Amino acid sequence: CALVSRTLTEWWIPFAFSIALAFLAGVFLWKIWRWFTGSGRFIWNFLVGAVALTGIFSSAFYIVNYACADRATAHEERAEVARVYYKVRHHTRRVGRNRYVQGEAYNVHFMEVKMSNGMLKELEIPYDRYRRTRKGERVTLPVAMGALGVPVILY
Repeated sequence: CALVSRTLTEWWIPFAFSIALAFLAGVFLWKIWRWFTGSGRFIWNFLVGAVALTGIFSSAFYIVNYACADRATAHEERAEVARVYYKVRHHTRRVGRNRYVQGEAYNVHFMEVKMSNGMLKELEIPYDRYRRTRKGERVTLPVAMGALGVPVILY
């Protein structure tokens, strides 16, 4: 999920291909899910396999595309800051055996950038950069071609 914001494509495109590939694989691999479902019926095993394989295929796409990106194609791309904001999140706190409650609050800082092709991307940034960044400002981001042909932000 963290690599979705660093990949310069719409999120649904890789997931659509992953779903299609998972359904195709589910037709042939439905029998291996019998141990998990405890059923010999095709439909249950097919659905469980399709859901699991969709997650595996989409994760593999993002990981391989980012981790094996061609660093030789890296270049600087200018983007405009569309929004700078933070989200409040909470730590979890253990209060007893098998019991957790919402703990202390903390802020996570983000900037939403508009790339040259018009795509909006949300990037998590450290507090120091959050303090210095303003809406409308132009920032340079390192971009390289991913291993599967989809550009990635090497941020």
